[in-house]
Amino acid sequence: MRIGFSFLIVATLGVLTYFSDPTESAEGETTFAVDSVHSFVIFKISHVHVSTFYGRFNKVSGGFTVDDAGSGAIDLVVDAASIDSANKKRDDHLRGPDFLSAKQFPKVTFKGKLAKNGDRYEAKGTFTLRGVSKQITVPLKRIGTKDVMGGLRTGFEGEFTISRKAYGMSWRPEALGDEITLLLGIEGLHK
Repeated sequence: MRIGFSFLIVATLGVLTYFSDPTESAEGETTFAVDSVHSFVIFKISHVHVSTFYGRFNKVSGGFTVDDAGSGAIDLVVDAASIDSANKKRDDHLRGPDFLSAKQFPKVTFKGKLAKNGDRYEAKGTFTLRGVSKQITVPLKRIGTKDVMGGLRTGFEGEFTISRKAYGMSWRPEALGDEITLLLGIEGLHK
């Protein structure tokens, strides 16, 4: 059976590094801090093979850089305990050892390189969940860039799918699919 998680990130997929003071760092390169109020990760998964279940993570942080040519880096952190499925009992189960093991592995992270590919972008790097790290590529679309609401902002959205079994989550395959689709909505603020 397959379980699907979807992460929708509107700011930055966070990993081990935080960018607290966005600045111009290299020739034409701009650093953005994830605007955690306007960024999020949404997941979706198959439930008993009859419907798709959605949830989200409420705490996303990190940062990214991008230069004039569209190259850069991304460093995102998702607080595993911030999972929100609109049901406390289920959320407690999802935080536990059958799924996220949030006490033992409090952060879900992604750290990689950002590159423009035609009118799209790709983020290639290391995704870490439950202490398991794998190389992934996340296709991204740049939504826009504008000086608004206190500074220069830019945003990306993307989607990727992982196997829950590959990250040690094999609980009840008859009830949940193996694929977790992550929807990303990333908004960054340059100060």
